[in-house]
Amino acid sequence: MDIEKQLKTIDDGSHYLFKAHSEKLPYYDSFKQSINDLSKKLTENQLEDLLTNKLQVKQGAFTEKSYIQSACETTVNSYFAKNYENSFQYELQVNPNSNKNVECQIKDSDYTYNIEVKCSSFEAKENIDKIDAFKFGTFGRMRDYKDAMKEIGDLMVEGQKKSGTEPKPLIELKKMDNNLKDFLISAHQKYNSTPNENEVNIVVVCCGDANDIQFWHNYMFAPQGLFTLDSYYNPNEYSLVDLVVLSNLYHRHNKYFEKQHLSDNWDLSKGFNLVFASPFRKIEKEKSIKHFLKIFPHYTYELAEHRITLQNEPEIMRNILNSIVGIPDFVRVNFTEKGINIF
Repeated sequence: MDIEKQLKTIDDGSHYLFKAHSEKLPYYDSFKQSINDLSKKLTENQLEDLLTNKLQVKQGAFTEKSYIQSACETTVNSYFAKNYENSFQYELQVNPNSNKNVECQIKDSDYTYNIEVKCSSFEAKENIDKIDAFKFGTFGRMRDYKDAMKEIGDLMVEGQKKSGTEPKPLIELKKMDNNLKDFLISAHQKYNSTPNENEVNIVVVCCGDANDIQFWHNYMFAPQGLFTLDSYYNPNEYSLVDLVVLSNLYHRHNKYFEKQHLSDNWDLSKGFNLVFASPFRKIEKEKSIKHFLKIFPHYTYELAEHRITLQNEPEIMRNILNSIVGIPDFVRVNFTEKGINIF
């Protein structure tokens, strides 16, 4: 398929690729490299479906959120297609009892990795972010927090009135742990119900900035998190998931033209990736998981060693802060302050 010719069919100027191509932005070069790497493993029909239907390289209105989701999926697929060309399989059915496919499968040494990609639209969260208000969130799920927040909100409104300022509302930040729960359940249903030690099931969750990645981490490990013993949802419903990868792919694609400091947006290895094992996986799979951690680009080990720097504060305070803002602080210290543009 002639991509350049296909791009000329786009008649919506807001299309990300139309803008990148017409303005000769680096985003387009990164896209083209990604497609070239992936197209070697696709049939002509698969490539046409990817470009025309998923990435919307065609006439008609541009749907931004659907495009971003497909761009994230393509970024993951192209990375594995490039680096595991001999074993990469696209949209493969791995559960004989389901007609749904995982994003891709690769094999390395004696190990098999089934990879599913999930990306939220973030619309509800972004709508709340636009509101001029005092916003609050909780570290995990907390009982009776709404009553406490109402009391705090009433006090804040009273204080604003006394100071002569127009009171701002107090609203809750959008919690997306149900999105993660749905991602895990959906992926679980795609995996073979008879697992083995050498086959690992992986869910890549495409996240926003460093603060957002902290939230997704907390959806797993904060009180009543999905990877805790007091998970708010039945873990048997997602026990076939072995690993979750949190990646800033959504951030790297969403409104890319406002982030010209970023490069290689379509290269998974240039993003920020963290890998976490599910405590509810049916088999330990220690060797196969350790092998994946060797071959996949991530900062999990470095994050585990990171501690927030405080002066004259008790260790318990440092541990609490590390659990709440450890990831943004890690990014600040290791990337932002060093002038490394990964976000």
